[in-house]
Amino acid sequence: MFSTINVIFYPKKRKSSSNKLVPIYARITLDSKRAEFSTGKQVDPLKWDTNTGRLRGKTPKILVLNRFFDTLKNKCVTIYDELVRNEEYVDAETVKNVFLGKGQKQYLILEIFQDHNDEMESLVGKEYSAGTLQRYKAAKSHISDYIVHKYQKKDLPLKMDRAVNVYHLRRMKVSSANQVHEIDSFWC
Repeated sequence: MFSTINVIFYPKKRKSSSNKLVPIYARITLDSKRAEFSTGKQVDPLKWDTNTGRLRGKTPKILVLNRFFDTLKNKCVTIYDELVRNEEYVDAETVKNVFLGKGQKQYLILEIFQDHNDEMESLVGKEYSAGTLQRYKAAKSHISDYIVHKYQKKDLPLKMDRAVNVYHLRRMKVSSANQVHEIDSFWC
C-alpha cells in the first residue's frame, strides 16, 4: 500500500513565558496518524510564516535555521523510505522513534571489532592463523588510537547496519604495516 509522509514545522506557544521565543515542533503525518517532537530550536513567533512552515527573512541566522528544518525533514523522509524498502512496519511514531534513536541499540566501532576478534580467536587453527588474529588485534588498537586522537572519544557509534560492518570487517585489508585506511568514510 502506498502512503504519503508529510513533515511540517510549527511554533508551540506557551501560555506563560517571559521569553519572547517559542519552540518549534516537527509533526510527522503518515496515513492520517501524527507524531510530534521538539526540534530543539526556538524562534521569534513574529518571524514565523505559518503557510510555509519557515522563518521569514534572509539573514544568515534565518537561512541556517531554515536549512536545519529542510535537513530534518529530509532525514525523516529518508528514514521512511528505508523502512519501506526493508518492508518493515511504518507509521508516524516509528519514523519519529528512529529519528530520535529510541528503541535502537547503538553499536560502537570498537565493540563490533572486539566481537569480531573474539570470534576469530575461537577459530584460530581452524579457519584463521594466529598471525591473522594478531593483525586484527593490532588494527583494533590502531583504530582505537585514531578515534582518541581525532575525536577525543573512547569509541564511536556506527552509522551502518551491524551485519554490514561485520561483513566488511572480515574483509578489511590490513596492510603489512598494520595501517587501517579510510576509517572516516567507512565507519563514521
